[in-house]
Amino acid sequence: MQTQETLSPAAVFQHGPGWRSLVLGYTFLAVLAFASHRAIGMTTLEFGLFVLLLSLPAMAALWHQSTVKHLVHLHQFASESGLHWLASRRILAVFLYAVVALLVTGAVLLQSVLFGEIEWTLVAMAPVLYTATRSALGRFVGRQFTSPVYAFRYLFRVTQFLVIALLVGLWFYAHFALAEPAAGTVTEAVFGLQQRWVGSPSGLVKWSLDGSAWVQATINALDWTPGKSRWWLFASLFFTPLFAFGYLSLSLFGLSLPMREVRRIVAEPLTAAEVPPPVGPVRAALWALVATVGVLFFFHGLGVVEGVIGSKESPFALHRLPDCERIGGAVYKVNTIKTLEAFMADMGQQMAGQENAACTSLAGIEAAADKGVDQYLDWYFSLGAEWARTLGLLTGSAEALLKQKFEELVLSDPGVQTPLEGVKDHFDRLSVFGTGAKAKAEELLAQQRLVLTDQQCKVVQELAVNPWKPQFDGFTTRLAAGSAAGLVGGGIAATIASKAMAKAGMKSAAKVLVKVAAKKAAAKAASGVAGAAIGTALFPGVGTVVGAGIGVAVGIGLGAVVDMAMLAAEEKLTREGMKAELLSAFTESLQPYRGAFACSK
Repeated sequence: MQTQETLSPAAVFQHGPGWRSLVLGYTFLAVLAFASHRAIGMTTLEFGLFVLLLSLPAMAALWHQSTVKHLVHLHQFASESGLHWLASRRILAVFLYAVVALLVTGAVLLQSVLFGEIEWTLVAMAPVLYTATRSALGRFVGRQFTSPVYAFRYLFRVTQFLVIALLVGLWFYAHFALAEPAAGTVTEAVFGLQQRWVGSPSGLVKWSLDGSAWVQATINALDWTPGKSRWWLFASLFFTPLFAFGYLSLSLFGLSLPMREVRRIVAEPLTAAEVPPPVGPVRAALWALVATVGVLFFFHGLGVVEGVIGSKESPFALHRLPDCERIGGAVYKVNTIKTLEAFMADMGQQMAGQENAACTSLAGIEAAADKGVDQYLDWYFSLGAEWARTLGLLTGSAEALLKQKFEELVLSDPGVQTPLEGVKDHFDRLSVFGTGAKAKAEELLAQQRLVLTDQQCKVVQELAVNPWKPQFDGFTTRLAAGSAAGLVGGGIAATIASKAMAKAGMKSAAKVLVKVAAKKAAAKAASGVAGAAIGTALFPGVGTVVGAGIGVAVGIGLGAVVDMAMLAAEEKLTREGMKAELLSAFTESLQPYRGAFACSK
């Protein structure tokens, strides 16, 4: 019976790679998963060791492909010719493919840190897919070639293409049909990913992961919908699915190579024989020396790179923008709004205290005015007041007399005068206080202002306008209204007096005086004539003069009695109405000041 070394190409691939490839494949994936889990906390030396270990299957696959390529080219040259010798030199290709394998392995190892459930599921499926595909194609491929070595080359290409196409297709379906869309912006996703390895001890690992985070976040944010730009979608093929699955397929091919194909890679001379010659001690020592030198160069290069970038900030790293608050379009330190609101609340309490005191004074004015108005009306309905008003009619100063007496008996009363002065004092204090509070608020904002734009910090809280402005504007508007009403100049009393005298009852009283005085003058004259007649009758001659004097005296007495009677009647009819009108003058005059001090009533 034939051994495997003497079987035809068809017989070599009849049974496929078998369980050996599956066991080696999943062992390789276990090492990759462990290294991926540890990558964030690795030093550069640890990272290099894992990259070197995981790159060996890919190196074997690439070296085997290079070997077969050289064998194909050698068929055109005579075995003893110089061109044959030159074409069989592989040292440059060995180093080149070794470097490629190391770079690809390192990139995929770092990329695997960002793998999600979809990627790891597909990675776990890869050994089974690769083994099944290669077994299915093995018999057909084996019959097409004269030697297994050439069959391996073709089988590798076809199997790799089919496995990669299947895994990439599944990835696209899972990513765009099953996966949840990424929340937030790409930069937010990048920042979130980069926070996972912010404390990585290796600068090389951190720089590489920072760059990978941008790729991964961009892929997660891809939107495969009509009308969207798709160049990013196709570009992503070269980063996650195609790159990673291509490396995985390459490694699985290297793990599935029979030992004779591994010997063919390192054998001398190159041969397409089914059974390559064994590797002698000299050849083995040479390969060991080359491998040692290569490993030393590899770790030396890692050390140099780490020394250059280890202490520097990654150019791909995102830093959290400082938090800030925006008020009226300008940015301020965090908690400025809270501080400003606390300041405003404190200022508001102090202002409310001043305003409440002012409102209390206003209420005191009206309470004291009730007593003063009664005193004024007592005077008004007295006989002396009546005669004083009559005399005022003769001089044209009746209304001035009423106003003067009102100011004397009502507004000059300490019960009214003291609260009036208190209102003025509170107004002055509020004016100074409000101006000072505004200056303090502006100073507080100036101290908290950031020399940044809202693009250089993250706005965590915003107010469209400065909250102090509407409050201060309302405050100043109220005070301005009080100022216009006479608070600043101390004209409250004058306002009250003018309004009181303008009331209908008082104006009509002045008019009635004219008519009443005329009637009274006529009555007094009649009384004088009557007295003169009586005197003449009693004392002829001189009796006329004496009688006239007696008549005048009688007339005056009768007039006083009449005045008293009329005043009593007038008081009874009009006093309550006049009192209400005079008190309403206080209410109406003080109303603007209640508004200025925001009194409740």
